[in-house]
Amino acid sequence: MSLLRTARLQMAADPHLRSLDSEIIAGLELGLSVGPANVEESLRRARELRERYSGRPVELNEIEAATGRGQTSPRRQSLPGSPNSPTR
Repeated sequence: MSLLRTARLQMAADPHLRSLDSEIIAGLELGLSVGPANVEESLRRARELRERYSGRPVELNEIEAATGRGQTSPRRQSLPGSPNSPTR
């Protein structure tokens, strides 16, 4: 780590009485934390997607069967090291 980054990190850690390691962990936790859910926005988006969907209705038992078989999206399957990756 460069001296400048270390100095900035130390300046951020000092007011909180944290070590550099603790400050790094606190920064990671803050960066990875999920904010409060916006229920109205989630419902609006779900309704918008439902209106655009032109396929037949999907039954709950079909969803349960698909998730029980461990099916994932094509994007996840293509990631190297994924359990469903063809390279594994």
